[in-house]
Amino acid sequence: MAVNLGVIRHRWGVGDLPGALPAVDQVTRLPGAIGVPVCDEAGEAIGALWANAEAPLEVLTQTAQVLSGLRVSADHDLEKLVASFPSPTIAIMGERLVPNRAACELTGIGAAEVPTLERWFEEVYGPDAGLIRGYYEADRLAGFPVPRAVQIKRGGRERVVEFHGTNTRGGELWFLTDLTARVSSEERFRAMFELSSTPHLLITRDRIVDCNEAAVRLFGFERIDDLIDRLPSTLSPERQPDGRTSAECGREELDATFEKGRHRFDWVHRRADGSELPVEVSLTLQRSDGTLLAELHDLTDRVTYERGLREARDQAMQYARAKSEFLAVMSHEIRTPMNGVIGMTRLLRDTALSAQQRDYVSALEACGEGLLALVNDVLDFSRLEAGKLTLEAIPSSLHDLADEAVAVVAEAAESRGLSLAVLVDEDVPERVLTDPTRLRQVLLNLLSNAVKFTQQGGVEVGLRARPGASASRVEVELTVTDTGVGIAPAALPRLFTAFTQEDASTTRRFGGSGLGLAICKRLVGLMGGTIDARSGASGTT
Repeated sequence: MAVNLGVIRHRWGVGDLPGALPAVDQVTRLPGAIGVPVCDEAGEAIGALWANAEAPLEVLTQTAQVLSGLRVSADHDLEKLVASFPSPTIAIMGERLVPNRAACELTGIGAAEVPTLERWFEEVYGPDAGLIRGYYEADRLAGFPVPRAVQIKRGGRERVVEFHGTNTRGGELWFLTDLTARVSSEERFRAMFELSSTPHLLITRDRIVDCNEAAVRLFGFERIDDLIDRLPSTLSPERQPDGRTSAECGREELDATFEKGRHRFDWVHRRADGSELPVEVSLTLQRSDGTLLAELHDLTDRVTYERGLREARDQAMQYARAKSEFLAVMSHEIRTPMNGVIGMTRLLRDTALSAQQRDYVSALEACGEGLLALVNDVLDFSRLEAGKLTLEAIPSSLHDLADEAVAVVAEAAESRGLSLAVLVDEDVPERVLTDPTRLRQVLLNLLSNAVKFTQQGGVEVGLRARPGASASRVEVELTVTDTGVGIAPAALPRLFTAFTQEDASTTRRFGGSGLGLAICKRLVGLMGGTIDARSGASGTT
């Protein structure tokens, strides 16, 4: 059989501790507990005396030896042993009652005042002595299964003392614990617990021990008794919001509380009417018997607010997708007839026309191409917004791409008297995997802007490999530098924002939608790169 020493903080006495504690053959320490062996007359371990980790090992060892019957062969031995105990202890030998000094100080009753059991019961219990003596005899025969608490009034002071008894060879031992401070503390705790406007529960692993009125209202019940002795699992849905079962999550949260002593987490409960109740739970380990104090905070308003934000976000994203899809469809529908207009204009220009008619046709062709460029920008931007633009990975020559892009703007640059140059470092690979169409689009946009905003000087395209390149991956820096009017420092941060130009006069003077650089930024990002701009008095890069 295992002899367990029931313990709460510095209190100990013989009784059953919650849970199975093993018999041991040597001093054993477990989380929050210490055990010493209890042996038979042959010295073989037959059980264990368990206490909390704060209990003095010397006292536990002495007590275990008493229980083992190894040091007690006569009344004198038991009396001498009890006198050596630092904790309040009383020895009972037949009708003799011998308290040690600590027991006399605790109870306020001197050893000479209560030399016998009969005098003890008369002194402590007064008119109820006979009734309490009957309880004592029953407990003694049963092996003192539970502790008994008594209120002792002596010398103008009142103490609440708990007695844990045990039978041993040579007599009995009573271990005394002063509960006065704890009872006072528990009374204050009870007042705060019951009157608090915050819902509180006292729970164990398998049931609700107590609750306050605020908890009853929170769960939608009518009486405290509706919650007492209820399984905590009956107040939770089958699964929590993360998809795991409430049973699995509950075990994890309880284990964390027992490990740390205090734990806070979000949880979804279920009210009496079956509706969900989101709460923040603070669990605090109250006693060594595994009782937990649960403090609940209703998160319904917060969850409702967060749900509204998510719905508003989803609706905004849906509107944005619908807008992008509309622009993509409309841009495509406009571009098809626009190509026809430009094609017919070019055919018309090749017929016999007067000088004035030819000017009209040239203006018509220029307007059509400008409109087509705008439609193409809107189409690309809407595809990017909708996430429907995909990139290719094709072996391509960066040098050839740069030459092709420069050739496209060569006529415009020549008409302005601007020079064009392509400078390629020798460490740039001959061919790389990239999307040539989209890279050419980015380069053309940058070159077109450079030529458009440069009045004199020239435009230069540079290609160089960045340090740290490997055999399988290389980073290439592509620059477009001009000697144009430059960009105001205040305008640089918004340069790559959609529908944005340096100022309104830029649109009136040079035209454009303000989409080109925004598209460039998105395309470069999709290709795993970055794009930025630097500007000074001598031009822009």
